[in-house]
Amino acid sequence: MEMRRAGLVISVRGSQGGYQLAKLPAQISLGQILESVGETIEPLSRYSPDSNQAEDWVTYSIWRRLHKKLSEALYNISLEDLYYDVRSWQAVVGEEASFVI
Repeated sequence: MEMRRAGLVISVRGSQGGYQLAKLPAQISLGQILESVGETIEPLSRYSPDSNQAEDWVTYSIWRRLHKKLSEALYNISLEDLYYDVRSWQAVVGEEASFVI
């Protein structure tokens, strides 16, 4: 089987091939996943407030701060965290079904 590294996953060729994580789930964050698939959480990607409007600057400042906090949160939530969150939920409701993250 030939393995080829591609970002956060490893591609495994062959009849039993597929994709595997390239790192441990604890080392992969939601932010990295979004980044690797080309998604952005940038709310004001090309917005530049008019310097003559105080309201625009306040709005821009609020969104910039929210963006920073959201980015920090996404880069601090790992796949492992999601796994344990789902497992905890399953334990509470008594489910033993499999799940996909």
